[in-house]
Amino acid sequence: MEDELPEHDVVDSLFEALDRGLDTVYDKVVRPLLLVGRFIAVAFVLALVAIVVLVALVDLFVRFSTVYFFAGHVWIADTVVGALSLTLGLVISERSGGGVDGFDGCLCPQLPTFGGWTDRFASCPEEGRPWS
Repeated sequence: MEDELPEHDVVDSLFEALDRGLDTVYDKVVRPLLLVGRFIAVAFVLALVAIVVLVALVDLFVRFSTVYFFAGHVWIADTVVGALSLTLGLVISERSGGGVDGFDGCLCPQLPTFGGWTDRFASCPEEGRPWS
């Protein structure tokens, strides 16, 4: 009866347990980390491509508008692009609920108080509220 298979020895069972453990670790830890890494890499590449395309479109707009709209006056095209950029930045800032930290909306200058004689100027005339 030489055709009988030998029983599993201790080394084979340990290697099978190690193989199952490593497969489990790979499935639970390594594969999700690889997916996250791929997602970050693809997002980074797409962001860089978007920036390059945006810069190329702005350059195309400036060149096209300088030649066809503003008769060679580049400063007009640059002013239009600057105004559009500023407006877009303000819209994004307002929608994000942001703004400048510590800015309360009053554009009045802060007056120093010299012994209290400037108390009559201690409110913002635009909004009728005290300065902070």
